[in-house]
Amino acid sequence: MRMFTSINNFTASLAGTLFNSLETLHSSPRPIQTASQEAATRQTSPKSDEQGPEYSSAATMTDAQKDTPSLKVATSGKTEDRQDKKDNETSPKNESVPKSEQELTLEQKQIVRELQQRDQEVRSHEQAHISAGGPHVHGGASYSYEDGPDGKQYATGGSVNIDTSPVPGNPEATLEKAQIVRKAALAPATPSAQDQKVASEATQMESEARQDITEDKNREEKTEQNGPDAPNQRFARAAQAYSFSELQLPGSFLSSCC
Repeated sequence: MRMFTSINNFTASLAGTLFNSLETLHSSPRPIQTASQEAATRQTSPKSDEQGPEYSSAATMTDAQKDTPSLKVATSGKTEDRQDKKDNETSPKNESVPKSEQELTLEQKQIVRELQQRDQEVRSHEQAHISAGGPHVHGGASYSYEDGPDGKQYATGGSVNIDTSPVPGNPEATLEKAQIVRKAALAPATPSAQDQKVASEATQMESEARQDITEDKNREEKTEQNGPDAPNQRFARAAQAYSFSELQLPGSFLSSCC
């Protein structure tokens, strides 16, 4: 009888202990997640996969916090503005700039500036030849190009074809042509060695043309003075014949003896 009483007391004590434990468990406060928080969690979860660990650490920020440009994020020892970084990545202004320009180093940019200056000098040089050469220039200028670091081509050399041959049988026209050719050769601000050579050839052609003009003029004057139909020459011969006939007396003979 006493044994049954002990068993009943143990059972009752165990049941009471279990009841108290269950009551304590049910009475403890539980965290309640609202529908708005669940929606925010669902919206930020995909971006966490796309942006990586850096975005995950700030994925719980509110919309007002995300639009605040004063938020700073440390990346590789440098502090940068998160909003500014986003604007730089998506701004249409940056997309309109050629990608090659963004990738140029300081040294490459210096090379591009030098090529641009050379291109301008070459084109101005050849245009000066064309403008001064007039009708003696055949066609336009020909250029040799060099590719720059920015992917563009720049003129680094050029040439213009100009006729330097004399005009056959016309020294006056040759003289005029030589003067134009020499002027065209020296037209650029800094004539090249080839330009100087062409100018020298034009000067030689001009000298020869002047000599031809002088010779032609002298020849014409001599022809006028010594021509068979010159009136002065006919009058001189007639006067000389009349004077010789009057000097001979009648009966006078010229003899070679006595």
